[in-house]
Amino acid sequence: MNIEQKTHKDSASFVESVLQNLRENGANVSSLHEFILLKSKPKQAVQALLNLLSSDLDLESKEIIVRTLSVKDIGDMTMKPLVELYNATAKTKESFRWAIGNAMSIYVIDSVLNDVISIVKDVSNGKSREMFALSLGNVKLPGSRTNAIQCLSGLLTTEDEVAGHALMALRKLKATEARRAIEPYLVNKKSWWRNEAKKTIAKFDK
Repeated sequence: MNIEQKTHKDSASFVESVLQNLRENGANVSSLHEFILLKSKPKQAVQALLNLLSSDLDLESKEIIVRTLSVKDIGDMTMKPLVELYNATAKTKESFRWAIGNAMSIYVIDSVLNDVISIVKDVSNGKSREMFALSLGNVKLPGSRTNAIQCLSGLLTTEDEVAGHALMALRKLKATEARRAIEPYLVNKKSWWRNEAKKTIAKFDK
């Protein structure tokens, strides 16, 4: 199911205006899904989407844009604006903020690592932190990896509500140094956390 199919009927005109904007900026597409699948996205088209995010749109429309930007190959352009948008959005708008985190979970986030760690550590951000925590598993640089693992291990130590996503991120990082923080979750009362811990330890032991 593509983005257009997921939107409400009253969003159809907005989607069409976005498509027109994309076509005017070098992306000859007939749907937002087609834009997502483009192997090479014109930078001016990506920038046009980012410009829409900074305009006076309702959150439903902005979420359509965020989901259109949720593709790995444009992360270098979009990460900082998305972090800024997240921080500027009221914490009560948890669903929209979660959607921004979902986009971040697709990117290699080394360039905004400190921003992401700040978001994840702030428990007042609630469940919208989930996908930001998962995004910490995408770092590539050695120094970034160390900082990401420290943050994720800290979430486990406090049994934070995003612990399940932290376990997933640690598994992706193959963070064997976090084993002692992970092992208590093998017998945690929450079955999901237990299962994620088992999968993570099993990956370490391969």
